[in-house]
Amino acid sequence: MRKFLKLVLATLVGQVILLLIVVLIGLNAISGLKKEEIKTIDSNAILLLDFKSIITDRSPSEEMEFIGQLSGESSAPMGLLDIINKIDAAAKDSRIKGIFMDFTVFGAGFAKAEELRNALEKFKSSGKFIYAYSDYYYNSTYYLASVATKVFMNPQGEMLFNGMVSDITFFKGTLEKLGVEVQVIKRGKFKGAVEPYIREDLSEENRLQIKTYVNSVFNELVADIAKSRNLTTQRILSVADSMLIRQPEDAKTYGFVDELYYKDQVLDLLRKELGIKNESDKINFAQLSDIEVKATDNSDRIAVVFASGSIVNGEGQMDEVGGERFAKTLRELRKDESIKAVVLRIDSRGGSALASEIIWREAKLLKAVKPLIVSMSDVAASGGYYMAACADTIVASPQTITGSIGVFGLIPNAGKLMKDKLGITNEYVGTGRYSDFGRIDRKMTEGEFEIIDGMVGRIYDVFKSRVSEGRGMTVDMVDSFGQGRVWTGRMAKEIGLVDVLGGIQDAIAIAQYKANIKSYTLVEYPKNKSLVEQIFGKVSGEEAARMVLKSEMGASYDTYQQIRKLSQMSGVQALLPYELLLK
Repeated sequence: MRKFLKLVLATLVGQVILLLIVVLIGLNAISGLKKEEIKTIDSNAILLLDFKSIITDRSPSEEMEFIGQLSGESSAPMGLLDIINKIDAAAKDSRIKGIFMDFTVFGAGFAKAEELRNALEKFKSSGKFIYAYSDYYYNSTYYLASVATKVFMNPQGEMLFNGMVSDITFFKGTLEKLGVEVQVIKRGKFKGAVEPYIREDLSEENRLQIKTYVNSVFNELVADIAKSRNLTTQRILSVADSMLIRQPEDAKTYGFVDELYYKDQVLDLLRKELGIKNESDKINFAQLSDIEVKATDNSDRIAVVFASGSIVNGEGQMDEVGGERFAKTLRELRKDESIKAVVLRIDSRGGSALASEIIWREAKLLKAVKPLIVSMSDVAASGGYYMAACADTIVASPQTITGSIGVFGLIPNAGKLMKDKLGITNEYVGTGRYSDFGRIDRKMTEGEFEIIDGMVGRIYDVFKSRVSEGRGMTVDMVDSFGQGRVWTGRMAKEIGLVDVLGGIQDAIAIAQYKANIKSYTLVEYPKNKSLVEQIFGKVSGEEAARMVLKSEMGASYDTYQQIRKLSQMSGVQALLPYELLLK
């Protein structure tokens, strides 16, 4: 039934898209013409950053931007690297006098936030100002705002700065009501990716590791905020622990904001910065899209491969890391003589162990002929770390979530659901004892458990050997850092799983150095699909359906995705414990 409904929904959405082919092509042509037009930035302008769009590692194709608008998304995601490059260009542009951050939400993890914050810090060091304003601040938005020259908040606004928490949802009770039991075999005492399906609370091991890395991430935020706001870390921690900012005035009293001003008052201050005397005169705001980053055309190239999403077998969808698709990409880059180095940007909590191995193999072959640098985004854990293990250099943000070296296998027992609730029974006629291996309408036999346990154990041993070889550690040492345990980037550097703390620009600089090239052209992979492929390809219908569901389900979409992924898991998994939601 699930597959049927999915097919019907995808087909209906696909038909709608087909009806709009002419419109799409026309808009695509218009978009191409608009691209050639360069908006003139006023000589006395301010760059406006509102962060209304989700910030991804890579900017989407124009076709997906349009499909996103069709599904109800107000604005398209922005690529972090593009944003950073434009902020760097704005710092050197004499027409742009400063930045005004006017935002309420920020759609990205803390590692991306740190990379963006570092770019803003660099902009500020050029001697230009940054003003930040919001009606409401919370951890992510205040972390970004704190880098500003001046921080303002609405006099009737709010600031929620009370520490950080990781939110984990458990489904065991729901599955029991449905008559489903999840049977698990795993390696790694910290490997809690299966706990939401077999427990109603955290194991002590997972509680320990979550507490450790949540505190590590929060301490990174506190240290950066303290430096920018000229406060002590002890003062900030005491404010958070006791939730001392309860009224707008408290935010100013404790030094978190400079003034409690309405937006019109902040705009008046911006006019003074620009030397505009008449309050009625309009401020010339430039958008990120107005900033032109001059592209180079060099025969030497550095490729940035964006690996974002769950690691799956086969080609995968656009928001997944398909083992075959990414292996092919790395293979092509290895053979392309114009590509002098490769930066593999990973934002993945893992997935299929087999797909991770397939990508690892091609990554190792590539490393043998040219530099391979890994840049870790918000998450590069389990299968995400598997892919990274063989790199020349691994670069991670201090707030990256990584490690989770461990694996698991699971088989659901839906016998009660099928027989007692749905009235479905099955008969199996086979040739031997294990002919019906993998049935989901009964518990595993002892023999079946031993077989799967052997598979999981073997794959864990292979995983450890890949890390051992790539990081120059003994297998026993890897095992001591493994066991499915999660680390932040800073913690991972201390134990040797990461080489350098930094962002994607640092990884690109290292790639240039190791390739021994003076200049280069940056190229992005995998290549975006063409308009025709987006409309007629297999992915387009499913992708459009996913966007519609995401728009309609809102905050419930993440829970839906967790249950969906459980039903789609096949083979042994190298997956991070939980969908990590740090709030």
